[in-house]
Amino acid sequence: MVKFLLDSDDDWIETVRRVLYPRLHPYLVPFGGYGVGTTTLNQYVAHLDEDEEAIEEELVAAGGERNPIACFKTLPDGRLSEGSWRFTHATDPTGRVEPGMQLHITLFERDDGLPGREVYAHYEDDWMADASGHLKGANFSASKGVSYATVLFDNHTYLIAHQR
Repeated sequence: MVKFLLDSDDDWIETVRRVLYPRLHPYLVPFGGYGVGTTTLNQYVAHLDEDEEAIEEELVAAGGERNPIACFKTLPDGRLSEGSWRFTHATDPTGRVEPGMQLHITLFERDDGLPGREVYAHYEDDWMADASGHLKGANFSASKGVSYATVLFDNHTYLIAHQR
């Protein structure tokens, strides 16, 4: 199994995703793939006041890893994703992520213009365990992702998640 060892210091991957994935998208669609997607508002978890690097360091400390294969995400208001992270059964400190699944967390700039980030999350098939199920959204759940991410932030990081 391939393991990507990208952590909080590897912000370069976000630039690659931002530039490359929209260009790849039209070529992936005929094969059932995609390079760009929209994060829906029902995936909103909270906003964080800490700076991006502190948030990323806490995600790594909690067991998260950058998710370089995740499509490049946007929000309905046009904001672009600034980080994609995943927790698998093997790395999830909450004990909620089942084998073959992943908690996918995406960071965006806050909509109020203040420092920090907004967190969005969903729960889905782990792309490394079931690529087809992942692409088709077979077991996708925004509500589980929000619930699991809330527990993660509340109980396994020092970050303070604020609800709208």
